[in-house]
Amino acid sequence: MMGRRMQGQQQRAGGLSALFAVATLVGCAGQPTAPSPGATPTPLASPTPSPTPTAPPATVPTPAPSPANRPPTVSLSGGGSCHPSAAGSRLGARSCAVGFRAEAQDPDGDRLEYSWSGCTSGAGTSADCTIAAPGAHSAVVTVRDGRGGVATASAAAQGLNQPPLIRFGFPRPPNPAPANTFYTIVGGQPDDPDQDEEPNTLCRERLTFTVSGPCTAAVAGCGGVGDVFDVDMRTGPGPGTCTLEAQVRDSWGAVGSDRLSIQVNAAR
Repeated sequence: MMGRRMQGQQQRAGGLSALFAVATLVGCAGQPTAPSPGATPTPLASPTPSPTPTAPPATVPTPAPSPANRPPTVSLSGGGSCHPSAAGSRLGARSCAVGFRAEAQDPDGDRLEYSWSGCTSGAGTSADCTIAAPGAHSAVVTVRDGRGGVATASAAAQGLNQPPLIRFGFPRPPNPAPANTFYTIVGGQPDDPDQDEEPNTLCRERLTFTVSGPCTAAVAGCGGVGDVFDVDMRTGPGPGTCTLEAQVRDSWGAVGSDRLSIQVNAAR
């Protein structure tokens, strides 16, 4: 009896030992074993982070360069001269005109704008130069293409005025002339080639007459019915040079003149 009880206890003890061994093996396989005292723990490797993907740079197309603007070119044709009349003339103050035309081109085919200055004005391809006085006048045209291109051309026009004409007539004294002798020189009245001055007005209001040397002289008649310019002259005791000079001035101030010089012999 006692032997069977002892045998039963031994069998239960052996079973417990077997269960303990199995539990130990399961603990070894399912849970990490505590490190032994004094052992250096093996570091666990950190996981390598995956790189963040970077978007490729956007490709910006390079714009084609704009062609450089080329300026226009321009030239002028026309011009010339004309005669304006003055305020003091029989026609009064009257201007005259000379025409100009602009020839312009643009290498880019741009639309062109015209502007005139100087003696001209306006915004077309042609313009008149207004001339109100004698002398040189300048017509100027400026052409713009609207994109900064500019071209300019200029040309000259002339305001004309001719001085009046005056001439001593005939017969003229001999040269040399005897002393103390009387002569009458008969001529025609002054004239204006531009036909804007009255001949009688030139005679009566615009004529100056001077005498120098061994002689005397005076205007016997100028204008009038006969349209004359007559001079009475007397030589004095010489010797010497007798000089007569006549001048006539128009409304613009232009002067026409004539001179007569005669040697006078010594009186006998």
